Amino acid sequence: MAERTPPPDDALEAEAGIVRPYLFTHRGTRPTLGSLAVEAMLTATSLGRATAATLPTEQRRIIDECRVARSVAELAATLHAPLGVVRVLVADLVANGLVDVHAPAGQADDVGLLNRLIARVEAIA
Repeated sequence: MAERTPPPDDALEAEAGIVRPYLFTHRGTRPTLGSLAVEAMLTATSLGRATAATLPTEQRRIIDECRVARSVAELAATLHAPLGVVRVLVADLVANGLVDVHAPAGQADDVGLLNRLIARVEAIA
């Protein structure tokens, strides 16, 4: 039988730049809010700004970034974190009243917008 090698521990993964999502979220990557759109805009609430110093590092960084409106996708890129992790962290902040979510109004149903996007992608290819 082949000998099984033990998985690398968290210290080795962190040193290699590999970070498991639960190290950020302390749980899985399923947000408590359901699916949070990548284009949803987020802003820190006054409570969030006032209590930011008491939060874990990643949540504090989200509050700091959301002093001006930021999308979920922007946050993931800025934090160099997986989108699923950012969604979980944001969902926790929203549940605690520290961040407000502003969903884009009616963009998903805008057929004209979708056609323009398709045309621009085809033009690039």
